[in-house]
Amino acid sequence: MGLEIVLRDYQQEVFDELQKTDENTLVQAATGFGKTALFSVFIKNLKGTTLVMVHRDELLVQTCKMLGLLGVGYQPINAKIKTVNLNKKVFVSMVGTLASRKKKNPDYLGQIDNIIIDEAHRSDFDKVIEFYPNARKIGFTATPVRMKKTECLNDNYDRIILGRDIHQLINDGFLVKDINYALKLDKKEFAKLERSESLGTGGYTTVSLNKVFNNGQFIKRAYKEYLKYCSGEKTIVFCCSIDHAEKTTA
Repeated sequence: MGLEIVLRDYQQEVFDELQKTDENTLVQAATGFGKTALFSVFIKNLKGTTLVMVHRDELLVQTCKMLGLLGVGYQPINAKIKTVNLNKKVFVSMVGTLASRKKKNPDYLGQIDNIIIDEAHRSDFDKVIEFYPNARKIGFTATPVRMKKTECLNDNYDRIILGRDIHQLINDGFLVKDINYALKLDKKEFAKLERSESLGTGGYTTVSLNKVFNNGQFIKRAYKEYLKYCSGEKTIVFCCSIDHAEKTTA
């Protein structure tokens, strides 16, 4: 049977909007909104076969766990899983794995009636979406915009649902207020940062960010600031690369 999860009121608002029409819909849901719980409950009410696409293993595991708690039968798909039970009604797949398998065999998985996409602003999902022109598509993202001007999300979606934003969720008591700290850069450090030509948002290149932040001296500075302001508290440290994150953790 599985658990009966009661959606919070702001999640229920989106759920109700999704039920009003079968149009392809993009849902803007802020970080901390509970997208996985929301679309997992929605999947339980869908008819036909559903494909859930994610781009990270952690999201695949998280989604499968939630579906399992709800009592929804599912089949995970990633590079390590070679044999797939095609009798399942829900498939949870890594987008890269599925794109590769569909390229080799367009009939892989057969008919799909609904597609749920987590982090739908990413363009790599398009490689799979194009195989299912008749499937209903529901995308979830906190940032409903493409970085490249030549790509547009309304190519895949007919309408957008705006969930409550972070400020509303904080004011309503569902999220805690964030407290932010940033290390100051001196003029020499700041001068090493190089603007990225590929980003239209004024971002910096990963290479130059690593030169400034991914070194023992700067990591020690960050650790000292953590002890000063956040010791013993739950803290998120934003890093500029996987290597930087691993060194900071060590």
